[in-house]
Amino acid sequence: MFDHQICSPALLRGALFSSLILAFPFAASSADVFPGNNAIRVVVPTNPGPPPDAIGRIIATELFESEGWRVVVENRPGALQSLAIAEVLKQPADGLSIFR
Repeated sequence: MFDHQICSPALLRGALFSSLILAFPFAASSADVFPGNNAIRVVVPTNPGPPPDAIGRIIATELFESEGWRVVVENRPGALQSLAIAEVLKQPADGLSIFR
């Protein structure tokens, strides 16, 4: 059985952290080349102005300021968000098109 005296939460966190470090040794070195020369697209299912659009633009600004990535916010309103969803689903699964 699981004994709380032997396996403390700090010990479990340490084991999890060390296993993640061993599982992904090159993650930090490849993270700086993610978008390459492409821009990341954030597709928003509303007109410009409402809160989902504002949140998408805040995300774009923060990604540009913190990571230096180019982020484009596209508004695709209509059809109960299905136009925006269809636009993202048509793109290749490379992580460069995001539905917000």
